[in-house]
Amino acid sequence: MIKVQTQSPKNIQPKLERLNIGDSIILELVFDENQFSMHSELTIIDLDKSNQKGEARFNQVREGEKVKTFNDYSHYVGNIISFNYNDICDVDN
Repeated sequence: MIKVQTQSPKNIQPKLERLNIGDSIILELVFDENQFSMHSELTIIDLDKSNQKGEARFNQVREGEKVKTFNDYSHYVGNIISFNYNDICDVDN
């Protein structure tokens, strides 16, 4: 199981307003085998803009986070994660 860590408010509102299917996002995720969170890259596959939520496909743990463990998390690639807009750390759009 993977849990999403909700983020504190930040100034990425302009990016969230342009959010589209196919965009890359960063979420802070806690994986079952860890007690700590890892910033991870995902690709948006579904959006509900009116309710500010969506689903994204897990791609990878961000390179800088991999120093925390020997696990590469490749067995999670393709997993679908539900998120709310306020869970998003950053958007590549």
